[in-house]
Amino acid sequence: MFDSTSTKRSLGKRSSTPENTNMAATGIDCTPALAVEPIASTPMPSRSAHIPSGLLGRKLPVWTATAIAEAVRTGSVSAADATRFALERIATRDGDLAAFQVVRREAAVREAGGVDARVASGETLPLAGVPVAIKDNIPVTGEPMRNGSAATEATPQPRDHEVVTRLRAAGAVVVGITRVPELCVFGATDSVYGVTRNPWDRARTPGGSSGGSAAAVAAGIVP
Repeated sequence: MFDSTSTKRSLGKRSSTPENTNMAATGIDCTPALAVEPIASTPMPSRSAHIPSGLLGRKLPVWTATAIAEAVRTGSVSAADATRFALERIATRDGDLAAFQVVRREAAVREAGGVDARVASGETLPLAGVPVAIKDNIPVTGEPMRNGSAATEATPQPRDHEVVTRLRAAGAVVVGITRVPELCVFGATDSVYGVTRNPWDRARTPGGSSGGSAAAVAAGIVP
C-alpha cells in the first residue's frame, strides 16, 4: 500500500482510568480492550538508517521523497539508481522484518527506466523516481492482492487501483507489496505469510493493518 504511516507501538496490558472507574459505578463496563504500553526505553533506529551509502550517498545525502525526486529531476541521480538502492535495502534489511509480501525486482527497475525517459523528455514529475511500497489490499497490475489471507485468490490483478495510477503518473516507482494482518482486521501484522517485526524493537509488532508499510518506512527501506 502506499501508506507512509510511521511505525505503530505494540499493544500492552489492560489499564483502567478514573473515567472507567466512574462509569463502572453505573454498571457499564467501559474498560479499554487494550492499552498502549510505553516504549520509551526502546532505542530508535539510527539516523544512519535513512542516509544512503556509497556512490548514491555522495549524490543524495538524505533518503527522503523530496530529496530523491529533486535529485532525479535535476539529473544527479537516476530513477533506476534510486530504485536499485531501495531493492538493495529490501535484500539486506527485510530478512528479519518481513515487511514485504512481494518484491518487484525486475519490474521496478524496468519501470524506473521509463521514469528516467519521461524526465529526459522534459516532464516535471513531483515524485520522480521515488520508490514506494503498496499495501497488500490495494491492486497493482500484474501482482496478486491477498489481503494477508491464504483464502484469497492469487490471481494477478488486471489493473492498478486509482491511488497507484496517480503515484505512477507522478513518477513514483512501486518496488513491492507490503504485508498486512489477515484480511486487514487485526492490530498486529501476523498472517500465514509471516510475522512482521518492528524495526525499533524486533520483539514488538509495528501494529496493523499497515504494519508492513510502517516497518518498511521506519527501517529506511522506502522513504
